[in-house]
Amino acid sequence: MKKVNNVSKLILTTLIISLVSCGVSKPFQEFDLKSSFTEVMTETENLEVCLPPIIKSSLPLGENVTLSLEELESSTATLPPLAWDKAEELPFSENSDPRIELINPRSRSLTLWFRVQEQSTMSFWTYSLETQKWNEVTSPSKVDHYFFDTESQLWFIVEGNVELQFYKIDQAENKLKEMLIIDASKLNNRILDFAYSPEHSLWVIMSNPTTLNQILVNLDLQTGKVTDHVTLSEYIIGVDTDEKGNVFSLNNKGVVERFNPKAKTVSYTYLSPKSSYWNAGETEFFFTETGQVYLNDLAWFENDDYSSNLHLIFRSAVFVTQTDDGSGSFVWESPEPQAETEDGRIWYKSMRGLAWHQPETGEWCMFTSAKSNIVKDSQGNLWIIYDNALYMLPASETSKQE
Repeated sequence: MKKVNNVSKLILTTLIISLVSCGVSKPFQEFDLKSSFTEVMTETENLEVCLPPIIKSSLPLGENVTLSLEELESSTATLPPLAWDKAEELPFSENSDPRIELINPRSRSLTLWFRVQEQSTMSFWTYSLETQKWNEVTSPSKVDHYFFDTESQLWFIVEGNVELQFYKIDQAENKLKEMLIIDASKLNNRILDFAYSPEHSLWVIMSNPTTLNQILVNLDLQTGKVTDHVTLSEYIIGVDTDEKGNVFSLNNKGVVERFNPKAKTVSYTYLSPKSSYWNAGETEFFFTETGQVYLNDLAWFENDDYSSNLHLIFRSAVFVTQTDDGSGSFVWESPEPQAETEDGRIWYKSMRGLAWHQPETGEWCMFTSAKSNIVKDSQGNLWIIYDNALYMLPASETSKQE
């Protein structure tokens, strides 16, 4: 990808003028390329500006195919979150990769937790909206995995050749507390993926040392006991848990298993081959407050004890983007669902930027090119990171329209 110079920035500004403007209750509106940015902002006022697809309807194939300058510039266009309030500049290096992990409600304010990746170093920070103070959280020198439990306590997992060590942060004293040490061979020396359960255990995908398949086991965080979980397939590629402790696993044959540990019941949802068309990226589960389970932007089904019908989602071409490996090839990325708001929108994270989808109307809008995750706090506000700063979208902007 070529670097953008000052002339290119001017082109980008012109391109941004042409972006489609879309609101929650209004249809998309296209603007003339010649319109000025001021005119666009005036006409859209309470609407969001949306990045258009790089490829509008079809992707040309062949060794000698090239894209026009306009298409390439639009793919690198920088679009700030226009409807969001800038809350705070982040104190991290511009070369770092900060991520919002958790937002803790407090009596008068909120505390935000951040994970910051800078080259091979990982650090953790908290920020209080009440005191506007940043504090670095003590962490092991090497962190392989981390998670928050149901009490919002931060845990670290350190993988070694002989032992797997589990630590928890004593928030009052900002000290590490060793919680568990297990023989690394119990998990074949490596955790491939995992999900925390409210029953105070981890559902872990590990490699079977004999068959090299990826199997699902349960690790009790109090006793260190590892229990095998029998599934339809011996090759599990994804796992997650909902707030009630139900366990969802996805195997390589496209079958989702829902296991209820309390009732010991199992139900299955079979993915259609069409539900993964040109899917690039890992498949992620997302649980809505209204009782649906989303699989990225591919499909959704009801979260119940019965095998539910699968609903195929009509995907958006806005997620067609160039890979970051320098090859110049394109992928139709399958973005990660991050949050749900009162107005029914599902909010997504992708390589190209952040977007929302309104299932009631079928609308999609990529509202910023920010490479951030999206976190919702207990009051319904949404939080993201853009240009090394913290942004917030008030809950009033996503309240249900009467």
